[in-house]
Amino acid sequence: MKALVYAVRPDEIDFFEQFSKELNLDIDLCSSNLTEDTVEQAKGYQTVIFLAECKVTGKVLESLKSFGINHIVSRSVGVDNVDWEKANELDIKIANVPAYSPNSVSEFVLTSTLVLLRNYHHYLDRVQNQDFTITGLVAKEIRNQVVAIIGVGKIGFETVKNFTGFGPKEILLYDPFEKEEVKKYGRYTSLEEIYKSSDIIVYHIPLLKDTVNIISKKNIDKMKKGVILINVSRGGIMNASDLLDGINEGKIAGAAVDVYDNELSYFRHDWREKNIPDTTLVKLLAHPQVIVTPHAAFYTDEAVSNMVSISLGNVKEFFDTGNSKNIVNKK
Repeated sequence: MKALVYAVRPDEIDFFEQFSKELNLDIDLCSSNLTEDTVEQAKGYQTVIFLAECKVTGKVLESLKSFGINHIVSRSVGVDNVDWEKANELDIKIANVPAYSPNSVSEFVLTSTLVLLRNYHHYLDRVQNQDFTITGLVAKEIRNQVVAIIGVGKIGFETVKNFTGFGPKEILLYDPFEKEEVKKYGRYTSLEEIYKSSDIIVYHIPLLKDTVNIISKKNIDKMKKGVILINVSRGGIMNASDLLDGINEGKIAGAAVDVYDNELSYFRHDWREKNIPDTTLVKLLAHPQVIVTPHAAFYTDEAVSNMVSISLGNVKEFFDTGNSKNIVNKK
């Protein structure tokens, strides 16, 4: 029983070697993404492991099924890169890594927030040009802000606790599933109140039908003037053009964007000395009130280790039992 691992980064190799030996798994590694052009490499294997940047289309799933592969494993949380209608039709089971070091993303949120609030990126730009003035860069303190977290799962809860240490005026929460342990840190409320009252809004939500373009003109218009937005979820929850309009119109004071709807064409690739044809992304990159990072909020040694070990654990379960405790069900 062998597994092929797609989209392997150099920083993952040692972890794959370590945990595959511990679990007594036979695996092969390749750097290519799983796509319609590379799926043929999976012939002769019993499963594949993929990442969020892979394109698990209907044709990919049909090919995998024809190879005798009945289960596959994502080593990330999100699985919106999978054609679920075809997966269900073919009865291909899919497992994911439901959580890998929630601290990694929540710490990144706090970092991004502080950079924007304290104008840290602007100071760096000035000093790089030997401009040591501070005029026009007066900052704000978290303790004087109302912070909102939209999506309070494992990662969102860590973000809530991190902000608590700075003593903000209030922490507002929105999640369809309220948890008692979270209530001692913040107050659950409606999206309407969050838009109206919050100085900082952090998004920790999956990409679903109901969350597509939740950051849009309709909702931005409801927000408090001068709000800061932090998106470390999925690019599809954000209409980037509407975000830019909101900033240019003075509604949004700043935004940290770690994800982008068309990110697969750019993030994790070297575009130096090349022209980026996506004009919206170009505007985001050039805007002084926007911080763009390449889907890197998760990227710590702890998170990478967890992603590899848990995904291999899912493979082990599939090989031993035909099932996995981390199967994702999307009907």
